[in-house]
Order: sequence, then C-alpha cells, then structure tokens
Amino acid sequence: MAADRELIARLPAAAEPARVPAQAPRKLPMAWLGLLLPAALLLGAELAVRAGWVASHQLPAPSDVLEALQQLAHQGLLTHIAASALRPALRWAPAWPSCWAPGSGCRR
Repeated sequence: MAADRELIARLPAAAEPARVPAQAPRKLPMAWLGLLLPAALLLGAELAVRAGWVASHQLPAPSDVLEALQQLAHQGLLTHIAASALRPALRWAPAWPSCWAPGSGCRR
C-alpha cells in the first residue's frame, strides 16, 4: 500500500478540464407562458373534431371558426360591429363628463 501511495504521489497531476461556464436555460417570457393553455385547448379541440371524437355540430373545429370569420369579414362584419358598438357609446357619452367631474360622487 505504501508503494501505491508513492507511485500515485510521483504521477504528474492530471490537468483539470477547462470549465465552460454553464449557460442559464432560456426561459419563456411570462406573456408567452400564458398562451400555452389556450393553444393546447385549441389544438385539442381541433384534433378531437378531426378525429371524429366530437361531432362538428357540437364543437366546431377552430379552423372552421376562423374560416367563417374570414368570410364574414369579407362581407362587412366590421361595419356591423362598429355600428353595434357606436350605439351604447353614444348613450354613455353624455353621462361621462358628469361622472369624472370633481366632487360628482361617482368616484369611490
């Protein structure tokens, strides 16, 4: 045993391998993380309808919904949405200044 220790002591010290600094794993920004669940649900719905597990009249495929929205957009959907949004805005507009006036009591 003593001979082994002497032999080991005489051996040149092995050069330690150069250490490469470890890179921190890249993290998804938190905003992207919030999109994972909705994306997974949409993908699951698409697959369920395409595989025939769910009837398309009960749950339309997201791609079919997107296609229908595109068709409606070409037929003037935005005009109808703007008209529908304008009506309540015009009813609300006269009351808005009185609620934001100082001392009106509308703020809590």
